[in-house]
Amino acid sequence: MSGTDVHGTVADGFEQVREAFAATVGWFSLLTPDQNPLPAQLADGIGKNPSPPPGAIRHSSETPYRKDPITMTTTENRQSRLPNPAVLVPELKDIGGALYRATGNGTIPRTTISLVQLRAGQIAGSTYLTVLHTGNLREAGASEESISAVVSWRDAPHFTDAERVALELVESVLTPNPAGERVSDELYARASRHYDDKALATLIMAIGQVCFFLPLALIGKPLPGVSPAEQWTK
Repeated sequence: MSGTDVHGTVADGFEQVREAFAATVGWFSLLTPDQNPLPAQLADGIGKNPSPPPGAIRHSSETPYRKDPITMTTTENRQSRLPNPAVLVPELKDIGGALYRATGNGTIPRTTISLVQLRAGQIAGSTYLTVLHTGNLREAGASEESISAVVSWRDAPHFTDAERVALELVESVLTPNPAGERVSDELYARASRHYDDKALATLIMAIGQVCFFLPLALIGKPLPGVSPAEQWTK
């Protein structure tokens, strides 16, 4: 192998490591600051002024690389519809914090809560919530197979019976049932076999938590997959 080949192999390997690390840290940027285990400087610094992707052009030394406008879609001007609602309505932070504490009381695994909230985002067609709770599941240690199978959980082998009934509950709450009430006595009885009263109440609050923020996600349209500081128009 020539010296040039060795240099190219090392450079390629370094770039793969850098990209993998950036992708991992990027998921932490989806969390609220009080949940984020990474230093803010690290979480905010990853991915800024990256090496140019294929087809990228640079307009000046101060301008980040952008996709070629002829072949790629630029995202420079993407912005939310609504300014940051936590600035407009400061009480929102207290509500969000209370909901997080209530659902994090330990009676329901965080993986189950994230499964339920991911499914809610999928049903509602919210890219923001889907990306957010996909990241939360990865952080909780869920396998890629189980995350991919949430949308088709009924015939997937990756979930426990307790997780299945939780997914069925959130689907029942968010999906009309032309044959009768959304949550039947039979479904409630099955849920009660897996969760005691406190755990079931916590699961209900987890569904309520994602439903509380659903209108903000659909109407306000925060940007998915970026840090909290970048999600909302200034």
